[in-house]
Amino acid sequence: MRMRLKSVILALIFSISAAHANRPIIVWDIHDVLLQPYDQFVTLLKFPHLRNIFSHISWPLIKHTGSLLLQHFSREVSSEEYIHMAIENGNPHLAELIVSIANAQRPITGMRSIVQELHNLGIEQHIGSNIGKTSFYRLLDKQKYPQIAALLKYMNLEKSVVSKFIDGSVIKKPDVRFFERYLTKNSIDFKKQHVIFIDDRWDNVRVARAMGFDGILFKNPNQLRNELHKRAIPIRIPSSRYTNQRDRHSLRDTSRFYRSINSIV
Repeated sequence: MRMRLKSVILALIFSISAAHANRPIIVWDIHDVLLQPYDQFVTLLKFPHLRNIFSHISWPLIKHTGSLLLQHFSREVSSEEYIHMAIENGNPHLAELIVSIANAQRPITGMRSIVQELHNLGIEQHIGSNIGKTSFYRLLDKQKYPQIAALLKYMNLEKSVVSKFIDGSVIKKPDVRFFERYLTKNSIDFKKQHVIFIDDRWDNVRVARAMGFDGILFKNPNQLRNELHKRAIPIRIPSSRYTNQRDRHSLRDTSRFYRSINSIV
């Protein structure tokens, strides 16, 4: 009760102070921050055009696919790169499969409430992600991805930035040009505007900080709430002793496992 009252008071103070100053802007990464993979293998097995994909396999396609897979060890590869590769090699069904697997995602437990609380505080939220443009705009389909669309509705999509092909290469984080695109698009002046950038990759956060963003390295929803609270954003701080909802479930599953073992012994 005391914690809830404190949150209400902080929210009132924030609202009053925000009326006389610029509220911060929050820029979100998508994968492993807002969303997590879900049923990707099932999506692959249920894809209706697998036979068409294999009938259009070529040596250049195999070579380019292998090259991109190897690059995963040294950098983050955007789904847009795979889609572009598939189309360039005459395999549109493969491109469609890549989009389907890339978008086999669901919101991370606890993230929608954070986004909604920030929206209620009047904080503008943008996307700054390496997701490809093709995959991203598919996610906005309310019929096919209702949970994800319900999360993304709080974002200002016109001011958001995703990876993009420019002069034959993909501009994505941690490339400085990705952040410059965002800053130019929104006419951001860090002397006048506080911009919080949230990402799960340290390289992206490091470059963002060097450019003037207030970078937060995302670990889990509770840790993020604490980080936002440190920045005087009156978001609710959970009293849970677990790191996140998934930890709670895993501990419950583990205890159930040991109970079953003891019953056997």
